[in-house]
Amino acid sequence: MSRIEFSEKRLTIDSKYIVDFPYPIEEAFETKKAVVVLLNPDSYPMRGLHKNLLGYDRQGKKLWEAELPRYSRFDVWVSKGPASEASDIYWAVKQREPLIASSFSSYNCKINEVTGEIQSVEFYK
Repeated sequence: MSRIEFSEKRLTIDSKYIVDFPYPIEEAFETKKAVVVLLNPDSYPMRGLHKNLLGYDRQGKKLWEAELPRYSRFDVWVSKGPASEASDIYWAVKQREPLIASSFSSYNCKINEVTGEIQSVEFYK
């Protein structure tokens, strides 16, 4: 396992690989397939889709930005207007392995740790 540290907007992996972000880090941890970073959802503008759940390799190279459930194949009731008309963002990691994150639009999404794609989704509101 790697040593994962974070402070404000900086992620450090094994005391030598550094990744700086435009927004503060809410949570960072390692899974079997990636170093997962959740950026603070309260730091983003209020409109639009914001990919704030990110995966990195152990050298700090970005692997993926997690797919959001809004306007996805799982969301049949939302109009398919421009992304700027509706907000969505992940607000919490509910479970680390398997990786499940909760979105502002009331979905628990199981995220593929290799690709960042949604594997399954559950509406919880």
